[in-house]
Amino acid sequence: MYPPQYAHWFPLEDDSSSQSTHEGHSRSPDIDFQVPLDDQYEYYSPNSPDSGFSVPASSEACDSRITIACSEVDVPALLKLNTPDSLFRLFQSQHLEVSISLQQRWRLRCPDCNEWSQTSIPSAVPLWSEGQFNSLSNHRGSKKCAQSVMKKKKQLPAGNVFDGPVTRSDSITSNQRYPSIMSPLDERACAGIPINWPDDVRPFLVMFPWESYHDGPNALPFTVDITHPSEPRARSKHCDPNTFDGSPCGECAIVHKHISRLVEIARDPKAHTNYKYLGLAHMQDIAKMYAAQVKELKLQACNDSRKYMTSLTQLNDYSRLLMAISENDVPRLQQIIKIALDNGASVREVVNKLEDAIEGVYRPRGYGSSDIDIATLVYRLGGRQLLYALNHQIGVPSIRTLRARSTFTTITPTIGPIRPEQFDDNIRNIILNTRDATTSLRGVSFMIDEMALEEMAIHFGKHNKIGGLCWKHSHLVDPVLRTYDSAVRIAQKIHNQEVHLGKEVTVIGVACFGEDELYPVLAAPTCKTENAADMEGILTRAIERWSATGTDTLVGPVWSFATDGDATRRAAGHRLFVKTPLSSYSPLYATLSDMPGLNTFTGDNEVTLDFDFKHIFKRICTLIRSPAGITLNNGPVTKLLHPDDPQDVPRAIELMQAIVSLSKSQQASIDNSFSTDIDLCADLMSVKLLSDIIESILLPRYAHLSFAIFRSHRRAFMPYQLYYDTHTMVKNIMFCIRKQQILDPGEKFFVGDSGDDRLELHFGRTRMIGGHNSGCSYSQVLDRLGAAKDIDGVFKRHPELDPGHLSSQARHTT
Repeated sequence: MYPPQYAHWFPLEDDSSSQSTHEGHSRSPDIDFQVPLDDQYEYYSPNSPDSGFSVPASSEACDSRITIACSEVDVPALLKLNTPDSLFRLFQSQHLEVSISLQQRWRLRCPDCNEWSQTSIPSAVPLWSEGQFNSLSNHRGSKKCAQSVMKKKKQLPAGNVFDGPVTRSDSITSNQRYPSIMSPLDERACAGIPINWPDDVRPFLVMFPWESYHDGPNALPFTVDITHPSEPRARSKHCDPNTFDGSPCGECAIVHKHISRLVEIARDPKAHTNYKYLGLAHMQDIAKMYAAQVKELKLQACNDSRKYMTSLTQLNDYSRLLMAISENDVPRLQQIIKIALDNGASVREVVNKLEDAIEGVYRPRGYGSSDIDIATLVYRLGGRQLLYALNHQIGVPSIRTLRARSTFTTITPTIGPIRPEQFDDNIRNIILNTRDATTSLRGVSFMIDEMALEEMAIHFGKHNKIGGLCWKHSHLVDPVLRTYDSAVRIAQKIHNQEVHLGKEVTVIGVACFGEDELYPVLAAPTCKTENAADMEGILTRAIERWSATGTDTLVGPVWSFATDGDATRRAAGHRLFVKTPLSSYSPLYATLSDMPGLNTFTGDNEVTLDFDFKHIFKRICTLIRSPAGITLNNGPVTKLLHPDDPQDVPRAIELMQAIVSLSKSQQASIDNSFSTDIDLCADLMSVKLLSDIIESILLPRYAHLSFAIFRSHRRAFMPYQLYYDTHTMVKNIMFCIRKQQILDPGEKFFVGDSGDDRLELHFGRTRMIGGHNSGCSYSQVLDRLGAAKDIDGVFKRHPELDPGHLSSQARHTT
């Protein structure tokens, strides 16, 4: 029946019921297959009979060696179900053919199309689980299987190719699936114990550690009978076969301990458990875990690779950016990069934008406040042509952008007499429209001074009037150019000296204590023939319009009116601001009345007169350097320093500091009462007294010291005008300090804010714009005064750009 070389695999029929010659070993598996003599397939080779397995006695019609009898299986119903479990049952009942492919993998024959379905299960693993039939279940439901069935039906229309009996000539049937580990014994022999496998653990067949099921070292001490997979049994390898009545022997009775240990391992295997103690399901879980780790590592490697490539690309882009910046002069580099980054551009896009900007095909349009300020400086200092050149070269904003983004200061010209509407327009346009409404109230100081003007008439096209005529006499002529005769009449008036061309322009500015900005509110040409009454009217009208426009409630009240040492303005200021004693109901009275010797006369609304402290410093130093010198209690002080420029404020301050330092350095000689050099002692005492006066200037102590010396020496000490100006300056400082304490006690007060120094600085910027050329017309003066206001605003926002004025700086004071 079998080839001779395979005869030793199969025992003879009369030996089928014999016991294994090896005690304690399981019997040989049931093998029922034929080995083809061709080389197409490599079929499964079971172990030889000496392995300890035995063959059941006989084979009946339905093959009694299979767990499920043929009569118990509904083949059509199971085929119709086509589930892995139904196919598994067909395999158990020998209605399904299997074989081993050349790749040493199990393959199953489809009962529909009669084609082999390849599996991934190695031939070394027995077929004992329904999950191993998933591939056949999927194949039977596939389109390929249906097409094969239809094709074969067309070839054999008379009958179904699958209607006949299943051929098993070249296949391995289910009796090779797993060994019938235990051979059947008589009813008096020990039948072992049933394996009570918990329901909360996966099936016994897939959780049993089959790798430990052998006869070598560390093998399990029992055998397993899985003839009925749903009811497996275990029998000890040292089983006593003489036990009767079907009860397990003593050796088999203790097998349940080993089963319990296997259950514990199956339920919760430890991480360090040896693989030979794990079942197939555990091994599948471990394989899946390693497969997931492999996938995760592969994904991580792909992500890391992409990160590395991205980083290398970014480094390359940054290198390109550095090369583009270092090798080219890119106009408006900061704006290009900022706009690109605001739009979410990458480094590569930024480099492309820079390259486009270098080639001139791209120009960023976004300008910040700093760009507008720089363009304002360029336009106001250098004019339209310089702005045009820099716009094309380095990309500063153009004149069109500047006009759209900023507002230039425009001063209303004074054409004809000084009228209230001229003050109102300038206060509204220059102050109220430009200041922040949330700014707290501050004390206000009015300042008045003149600057040189070229004597010429100017036509203002906007008003169709002739300007540049002195404000005092311009009421004698109609400045409107209606006809040619109008121009002739104006020229005739000028020729007859009835109307004069302006020699200087009188400028009134407003500044707040605690701020550096100056606001011009009047620029009127003058012929210098005004008297104190005319000047008094101008000062009165300026303060009235400040209150009439409501600016005193929006910006702050007027505290002082400052001027330089001009005699006409001094007289007008004295009449206006030193005429009324301070009322006892005034908030200032309680403090200022306790200062002995303080002149408490003020003007309306307690406005005081003020003189510029820098002018006073220069006049004092001029007095000290004069040939007559200055007379103190011990005689005149002469022959100190003679700088070239008497208007140089820093040198005047250095002279005053030198006097103070000299006095302190000679203190020992002054205190030496035993000195025999009387003249030297007298000179040092005079220097000491002069040092005390200089150190106390701007303080109340100066008023007392100077009054004591002035009362003794009068004009020999200092001129009346200088004495008046210095005392008025100290008085105004005392009043302003007290007013600041009432208005806002928490705000600081800077003595340097007194005087008209800010108006002088404004004049300095105005002359700088014209290249220090005093020959400018009235319209040019108005334009330059507005430009100086714009420049002051830029320097206020960017103090690092302000070079200052060397000849008027008082930074050396202590």
